[in-house]
Parts: sequence; structure tokens; C-alpha cells
Amino acid sequence: MAGESSLPSSKPNRTAQLESDTTIQELSRPRRPRPEKSYLFHNSVDMICVAGVDGYFKQVNPAFTHCLGYAEHEFLSRPILDFVHPDDRERTRKELSHLAEGHTTISFMNRYLSVEGEYRWLNWNAIPSEEDGFVIGFARDVTPQKQTEQSLIQHHRLLEAISRAQSLIIADQDPQKLFDELLNILIELTESEFGFIGEVFYEKEDVPYLRTHAIMNIAWDEETKAFCEAYRTKGVEFRNFESLFGMVMTSGEPVISNEPLNDPRQCGTLPGHPKLESFLGLPLYHGSEMLGMVGVANRENGYLESMLQFLDPFLKACSTIIHDSRVDRRRKEAETRVARLGHIVDDSLNEIYTFDVETLKFKLVNRWARENLGYSMGELREFTPLDINPKYTFETLQARLQPLRLGEQSQVVFSSTHTRKDGTIYPVEVHLQLTTHCEEPEFVAIAIDITDRLKAESELRAYLAAMETAHEDAEQQARELRAKTRDLEIAREQAETANNAKGEFVANISHEIRTPLTAILGFTDILLESVEDPVQIEAAQTIQRNGQHLLTIINDILDLSKMDFGKLKIRRSQCSPMEIIKEVVQLMAVRADAKGLTLSTVFEGSIPDEVIVDPIRLRQILLNLVGNAIKFTELGRVDIQTRFAANDAGTFNMTIDVIDTGIGIAENQIEKVFQPFSQADGSTTRNTGGTGLGLTISQRLAGLMDGEITVESELGTGSRFRVTLPVVRPEIDVENLSPCSQIEKRPGVERALTVEKQNRRRPLTGHRVLLAEDGPDNQRLIAFLLQKAGADITIVDNGQDACEATLDAVQKNQPYEVVLMDIQMPVMDGRTATLELRNAGYAGVIIALTAHALLDTETKCLRSGFDAFATKPIERAELLSLVERHLHTSRKSQNMPSDI
Repeated sequence: MAGESSLPSSKPNRTAQLESDTTIQELSRPRRPRPEKSYLFHNSVDMICVAGVDGYFKQVNPAFTHCLGYAEHEFLSRPILDFVHPDDRERTRKELSHLAEGHTTISFMNRYLSVEGEYRWLNWNAIPSEEDGFVIGFARDVTPQKQTEQSLIQHHRLLEAISRAQSLIIADQDPQKLFDELLNILIELTESEFGFIGEVFYEKEDVPYLRTHAIMNIAWDEETKAFCEAYRTKGVEFRNFESLFGMVMTSGEPVISNEPLNDPRQCGTLPGHPKLESFLGLPLYHGSEMLGMVGVANRENGYLESMLQFLDPFLKACSTIIHDSRVDRRRKEAETRVARLGHIVDDSLNEIYTFDVETLKFKLVNRWARENLGYSMGELREFTPLDINPKYTFETLQARLQPLRLGEQSQVVFSSTHTRKDGTIYPVEVHLQLTTHCEEPEFVAIAIDITDRLKAESELRAYLAAMETAHEDAEQQARELRAKTRDLEIAREQAETANNAKGEFVANISHEIRTPLTAILGFTDILLESVEDPVQIEAAQTIQRNGQHLLTIINDILDLSKMDFGKLKIRRSQCSPMEIIKEVVQLMAVRADAKGLTLSTVFEGSIPDEVIVDPIRLRQILLNLVGNAIKFTELGRVDIQTRFAANDAGTFNMTIDVIDTGIGIAENQIEKVFQPFSQADGSTTRNTGGTGLGLTISQRLAGLMDGEITVESELGTGSRFRVTLPVVRPEIDVENLSPCSQIEKRPGVERALTVEKQNRRRPLTGHRVLLAEDGPDNQRLIAFLLQKAGADITIVDNGQDACEATLDAVQKNQPYEVVLMDIQMPVMDGRTATLELRNAGYAGVIIALTAHALLDTETKCLRSGFDAFATKPIERAELLSLVERHLHTSRKSQNMPSDI
């Protein structure tokens, strides 16, 4: 029920939707509907249906069956997509998924197949029914509007084509280029695959033959194509009368053949010629003389008789061109130019003017323009364009001509009006060119009377306005019901739009960093199990520690999103403030050393061994502040000063100052530093990088812990960022206070850690697992972990291959017991692949793997048909436990089909 239309979208029939919503919910239940509700459903002029998330109709009303012609049981026994045009099925499938997630659908179109074999355009509104899990759809047949629109578009294209052809004539294009362009226009107008334009000549005894002027897209063999190219300007001659185009020459009548293979007039095609699926041949007449013909082929769905009348004006233009080319061959170049221009200009159905580049006086005005304006040629020779358009001034006309004089444009097109001798005014579309005639430059203007076009457009607008008025009248009663909820709905949609934008940003950041972190942390774990050298162990542990820290930062960025939703929780626990600061110094020491900075920490006064605070959030705040200090300091030092002081509430205030000798912050920029995605000086971002989120997150985290961050800075001298947090000591004991101390820049490794290698059990031995993952590193990591646990692993790179491999394994009676499906993959993503498998009846276990970790990611995955959800980076123990727990299980209330 999805798609897009080039027609303006009609307003949804909200009255029918609101009045019938309750009715359809009642009808979709097993119990008998109430009489008045059933009456509305069965007597509605709109098409109403109830659909299930399984892709089948559950009920359709009489208007539905009447429009498409099928019996009700035919709708209920076939999938919805069977009725949808093939080009609209993918969009319809996505829209059904959209509805299944609880969203509504308003005013979009797709095509449904009727029982007569024709497709009808339907305009849909749909809403999900949260109570029973069905989708309620309301549709209206808008096929007549679409047909009217297509007709207007076709006639507009024809007018443009004729204008293009006449513009080429007036511009005196090279004949070969002219015929190539005419053929290209003809193929566009008829939506054909290939074609030709040729001139008909007669040998002795009036036997005709065809000489081509242009051939397009006919894919012969290389030898034939080389021959055609060699004779491109001369043309290729054909004398085959036992053919469809031969019938045009011998009969002088149009030939339409939509089944050439079964047509007795067709004797076959040349070797290498593309397959002929449909053909239209049209003779070109000048008066009673057939001058040539055009042939086009392979239009989808064939050619119609109605096309003959539609193409007649364009064919007359082609005939005039061929006739003129014959005249051009018989006269001298200068004489033929005059004859050609005068003949074509006078026969044109548009107004054609030439005027002097200096005086702007008309030199030539064709017959149609003279008759339409009501002036004689003698009168018009004393006129300029200003005389037939009094609204124009000399300055505005010169402004139109200037781009042509300077060579900046080859053609200027604009809308205007012309005034007749009797004072009446009519609209025109003017095409202006600067050409050379008889070695003299002159302006050529082709003016198309667009009265009929504007009338058609006005009628279309009036029709649409009438439809809109009808919809507004029908919605009047519904407006009274919606009035109380409209403001809340608008606010909700605005909030959802803002949250979706934030969520998309956070999701991208999460995915791009979590994906490589999966490989980094996973292979680090494997490395720690396989090395014994202390240096290697320390290096691997450093990688592991920094990777885990990076993961923590990503989680904290996600926490920024949670803060916006008010769902971030502070988890206080007993911890050592000195140990936290030591960890920060260890992590930042390498960066400070790389810049030659001194990084030191001083504890002033007595420091408790332990306090109650959120250690993860405190460490994150300090990492952000120290990292910023190092980043914006080129010479000197960064100091961390810590002290504790009792307050009146019986608790302590822990104050930590981060002081640097860096570039400092201007006074008028200090307020910006805590704004998200900002730095005090935007120019510094190019030099130092950074997202501008660190201080924002830190300030918000401090606020959640009932504290604050303040800043003092002087431009060119340095900055002091102060964190003040209220903390509680587990025991107030003076003996537990440590004396002041200082941590060196390189504290060293206090102890060498070793990894105890254990013989792990193999819980997955003999079990078949399919892994769908596009990242090579993550493929190797996850496969290694599962194979080490004994599993038999098959790897695919995208969701489409995952679908094929899963269903193929079922067919071979060797099904996978678990499918691990990455969410974001090329070709087909994991959620789409899972929906495809569930729609195909697959009931096996599918576990989602994703680097996205937003609040609703897991909910969306489970709604898409997943049985479980795992977030990257992958923890080995959690992954193995998750897979083992779901072995030998299937989706609830479903059995695995044996004939998928």
C-alpha cells in the first residue's frame, strides 16, 4: 500500500478513517460486529480492508471487490503483494513493515491489478490497530486523475518536442545532427528502445527504396555497425519490401505490429539485430507526396492507434524538414537558406520572428504570427518586440538579450504576453536565440501560444481544488474530534523528529566505533591467552585497557542521549579517589609525553582512602578535562590538584582542579565551552579536532551527581577547570586519611599481570551456526570464538545470502540451529533479511548482532522477528552463553515448515 505519485497528494479521507476505525476493529474480531458498525463498513463508498502483519487480507468491503473485480475469497486467499504492480512491491513491503511497527500512513499511492488485467492507481491511508495487531486501510481509486495527468504531460512533451525541432531548424543546425536530434525526440515521445528516420526515393517504374538519415540503438554486429558508421552522412539504403517497414513504403499507410514474430508481414531481421518485440512505422507526407518514413520499435506494452493522432504535428515538422533538405540540395547555399527559412517559418504552427541585433526591428515574421497579431508584414517591419509587448521596457528587453550577445547562453526561454492589433492579450512562451543568416547576425524568437496549456493547467488546478474542497467538507465533523488533540500531536511529532535526528547521530557514532572495537577487544583477549612474554602481555593489556576505555567513552556518548530522555542513572559505590586519579594519569601520560608536557597530580591536605561516588562518571569527567588541557597546551604543564573539605551537611566537598598553561579562553567565549558540539574558538577545531561533546557531557554528569564544573581562564595564559562534587565517606575516621602525595608523570607498572590459561569446555560441539557479518575482522573473530567452542560455522557477507543459505539448509534437511545476523550489512540489512525469513515461514533461532546501542534498538530488533539481541563489542562468555541458551529452540507458537 505504498508508492509515490507525481500528482499532488489528495488529503486523506479522515472522516471515513475515523468513523470506520472502530468498525473495522470490531469486524476483525471473531465475535459478531454491531449492526450500525457493520452497515458503515459494507456501505462505504471508500475501499476498506483489514490486513494482517502476515501479508494477507483479513477482510475487504464491497467497494474493494467492486473496484478491482475479484471475489472476497480471492483477496483473502492470496498474499497482498500478488495484487501489487511489480515496480511498487518493494515500497509496499516497506510500508507494511512501517505499519507493523505502529506507524500510520497518509496519502501515498501504488497500483493494484484488477480482474480485467489492468492496473488501478489507489490512494491509501492506513493505521495500525494496537488492540488486535491488524492494519486498517482506506483506499480511493484515483486512476482517472492519473490518466488525465499523463495526458497533459504527453501533450506538453509534444509541444516541447516540436519547439525543439523548430529551434534546430531556425538555428540552421548541421543536417546530420538535426536528424539525430529528431530521432532522439521521437524515441523519447514514443518511449521506444530503438528506431530510424529515412527518406523515400523512387527508382524506375516508381519502385521505392529507403535511405536512412539517422539510426539509433540498433545493435548489429561489429561489421554492420562499422558499415553504418562509414555511410553515416550518405545514409544506408534498404530495398526489402517483405518487411514491416517495407509495408509502410508500399502501402503508404502506418503499420502497427505488437506481435512481430507472428505477423505475416515480417520476414525476419538481419543477423545481430536485436529482438523485435513491437513496431510502429509512420509515413512522412508533404502534401500528397510521401517523402520518407520513421520507424520505432520495442515500446513496453506495444503501440496504440491513438499515438498516430498524437504524433501527427511532430511528423508534419519532420516532413517539412525532409522536404526542405531536398530543396536545399537543388539550390545554391544562399538561395536555399532564404527559401528554407521562409518556407518552414510560414508553415510553422508557432509564431516565429527574426529581428535586427542593433535596431531590434523585425526583419521576418511568419504567417501564423501575422495572422494571430492582426498586422501586415509592412506594419511589422517598423515594429520591435516592445510594440507587441508594451509591458516590456527597452532595458528589460536588453537584459533578456545580453546573455545571448555575450555567448553565455545559447538560448533564453521565458514566459510573456503578446498584444494583438485589436488590444486583446494572450500568453506565450518565448525561445530566443542569436544566429547568423547570410553572414549577418540576427535574433530569432519562437513564441508558443500557451493559452490551451494554461487552460488545461487551470482546469487541473480547479479539479484538484474541487477534490480538496470535497475532502474538507467530509472532514468537518472529524475536525471537531481532532481539535482537542491536534496541539499535542504536533508537539509529539516535533519531539519525535528532534529525537530521531539525535538518535541517528548517536547510532552512527556508536556503530562506526563499536564495530572495530569488537575486533580489537576480541583479538586482544585471544592474544592474552596465547602469549607468555611479560612485555607482550603488558602491551596486550594496554591495548585491552585503552580499548575498554574507548568503549566506556562511547557508552558515555550514548548516555548523553539518555540524559536528553531523562533516563541516565548515577550508580554510586565505594571507591578510592586516589586510584581513580592514578588511572587517569596513566591513560593521559603518553599523550602528555608526546607533546613534551609535564603531567603531575597533587593531593592537598588529608585525602580519604575511600568515598562513595560514581567512579565511572568521575573518571570520565577527569579524562575529558585532562584530555582537553593536553590538547590545547603546547608548552609547559598540566596539573591536577585535589582536596577535601567538610561542609555543613555532614558530607565532604571533593574539589579537583585541572590547570594548564595552554592557549586559554577569551572571556566572551567561556559560556560556549559547555555547549554541545562547540569549542570556545571555532578555528581551533581545525587544529586540534574534537567533537565538542566532552565538556557538555562532563558538566551534565557533574550536575547529575549534585555537583558542578566552573572555569577560570585568560587568553594566552591558560585555564583552570574546577570540579566540585559532594561525596560521602563510608567511615569518618581520621586514621583513614592519607597524607598529601604526588603522582609522577610516568608511574610505571606496579605489577606484571599474567593470564591463566584454562582448558575451556566445548559447549557447541556438533551444532550448526550461520554467521551473517560483512566485516572481515569481525567474521574471523566471531568464527574463531564459536569454532573454539566446537560449533560448525558457515559465514555469509550480507542479508540476502543469509536468507538463501538458511532456506537452502532447510530444504536439504540440514537446518542451522542458530543464525547470528548483523543488523547493518550491504545488499540487504539484517532486519529486512529477518522479516524475509519470517515471511517465508522460517521459525529457527535468529540472534541480532549490532553496534547500535540506543534505547529502542533492542525493541526494534525483537519486533523485526529476532529471538535475542547482542551488542558489539562481543564478549566471548556472553556470546557463548547466549548461543548455548537458544540451541534446539524455535520461535514461540510456530513449527518449522518442511517445504519452505
